[in-house]
Amino acid sequence: MKAESLELDNMDSAALRRVAEHLKSGGVAVFPTDTVYGIGTAAGSGAGMEKIYRLKRRVPDKPLPLLCAGLQQALPLAEFTPEAWLAASKFWPGALTLVLNTLPPGRSYCRGGATVGLRVPAHPKLRALIEALGEPLAATSANISGGPSAASASEAAATFGESADYVLAGATSSCGDSTVMAFTASRPQVLRAGALEPGIVLSYLKSISK
Repeated sequence: MKAESLELDNMDSAALRRVAEHLKSGGVAVFPTDTVYGIGTAAGSGAGMEKIYRLKRRVPDKPLPLLCAGLQQALPLAEFTPEAWLAASKFWPGALTLVLNTLPPGRSYCRGGATVGLRVPAHPKLRALIEALGEPLAATSANISGGPSAASASEAAATFGESADYVLAGATSSCGDSTVMAFTASRPQVLRAGALEPGIVLSYLKSISK
């Protein structure tokens, strides 16, 4: 069945609620973020998560990152070290994914994993969808695992247009994947350099600690 196509930026609150309810019932959507296109479902939907793992051919022991509407939604999910809190307060919403030790509320969303990747995207309508969802969006890049990330709706639809429930079209910044940094040890670790230069984050944290 072909995915329903919608323009994310043109969706009103009723349309956002309709899509959100479908995601909570196991639906899957492809959508733009401020970095690349993502594919996601409600974090509390086991059926939706299983569908994403199947469609992406993703290894089952690799938890999906969580997109949050804001810092307040993210705080109960994981252990924010002082440096992680500073980084989130400064660079969220934005292209920075924080990998943190999971707290019990977050563990229920990430297959009991010890760590979880969290991000607040700088895309207002996507955050509005997450707010309508009332829980994080379990999301990852819209591509087959190991392949290049989709930077446009057409690229994402070419892969998932016949298998996702929705293709939400919209602009991305085309700046590449988010930067991923772990705050699970004594010092922050750069796991993936991306759209946000990691040195900017590290310099900021160093300047604050002086």
